[in-house]
Amino acid sequence: MKWATPLCFGIITFGVLFGFAIAEQPTELDSTARKSTSQTDSDARKKAGPANENQPTFTVRVVDQDGKPVSDAVVGYVAYRIAGRFSDWNFFDPATTGADGETQVKLGSVDRLPPATQWTITAHQVSRRLVGIKALTAMELVSASKSKSIITISLLPECRVHGHVQSTGLEKLNRHLRDFSAKVTLNNPNGIFRFTSSQSEYEFFLPPGAYTLETFGRATDGESTSAVHKAFTVPVGSQDLKLGTLELPPTKLIHLIGKPAPEIADVVAWKNSQPLKIADLCGRYVLLDFWGHRCGPCILEMPKLAALHDKFSKRGLTIIGVHVDGEFESFGAVDTVESLDAKLALARQEIWGGRDLPFPVALIAARRAISPDQQGIRFEGAFESRFQTAEDYGVQFYPHKVLIDQEGDVLGLFNEKEHIRLFDKLPMAE
Repeated sequence: MKWATPLCFGIITFGVLFGFAIAEQPTELDSTARKSTSQTDSDARKKAGPANENQPTFTVRVVDQDGKPVSDAVVGYVAYRIAGRFSDWNFFDPATTGADGETQVKLGSVDRLPPATQWTITAHQVSRRLVGIKALTAMELVSASKSKSIITISLLPECRVHGHVQSTGLEKLNRHLRDFSAKVTLNNPNGIFRFTSSQSEYEFFLPPGAYTLETFGRATDGESTSAVHKAFTVPVGSQDLKLGTLELPPTKLIHLIGKPAPEIADVVAWKNSQPLKIADLCGRYVLLDFWGHRCGPCILEMPKLAALHDKFSKRGLTIIGVHVDGEFESFGAVDTVESLDAKLALARQEIWGGRDLPFPVALIAARRAISPDQQGIRFEGAFESRFQTAEDYGVQFYPHKVLIDQEGDVLGLFNEKEHIRLFDKLPMAE
């Protein structure tokens, strides 16, 4: 199926495509992780590599500080760990070096990205505690695949970078952190290492260099905290670096619960509807689904939303898809119904069974939204949104569903099991 590769790529690298952290959610990592190879399993590591020989690959050579080849090093785009489930780091689509220090790495869907998209390849030799990172562009990776040239990654002694998180803001609201996700980035938003845990501590193993740590958490009721960014540097020769405590503040959505829902801002077009206002929908439940055409999980969930629309639209539920665009303008702006329909053609054919979206969709233009206390400056720990409506609702990842009650007040994140029971009690319209 033509859609399969882009969808898997979208789920794994969603941070690249939209700049948010949904791919780090434990539920999504769990499903992908079961298919990955643990780097503690030497037999599995030796078998790791491109599963499809017909898939384009490029050659990576891994060497140590003396330029000698490093064998049994795991190479991949992103390394991840789910604390409590995996004791060691794993890679998506891992490949392992042989005695000559070389291996073949899948190109995957990199060739579908804009040529200038920043990318990283990571290599990790567990027993020797060596790690290396190579920053490249999508164009350079595609070129290496076509020219059969070799990409060399030099390994250095790793440094344990660690710390812990807390959210006193959630505690004051009688909520508690259920889990959190942290990722280390170099020069692309996808991240090099991702760490997910239900505990308060995190750790990474990095070579010397300058990085950014991005962290956000989820409360026991599913609400999330704002993303916190912290820049740090790993000095040459350092073996242990403690980053201290990161405070994760609640998102705006938590503070909106029980209050009037903000109107959808910066709408450039409406699909399947005349312009709508939430204030005009009093008496009905309103489900806002924040999504994007390049979001794999969003696309996969649309048939379920369509079924909700079919069952409850005549009983008092209005679903509004809030399509956000503009994070990567080089993909082509989606600011008209026609441009959105063109982007969704493949999904409509292969995922939705030929059916179009049956509910209203608001197309949102990108406009940088800065919180008043930021005064136009991105401080450490400040969350910056490119969409006013996303900022208003505290959106941290896609898909992101918010339910509004019949009085026009925010109920919170949509909870399928709990809220469908509400919908089942709605009377059928005559």
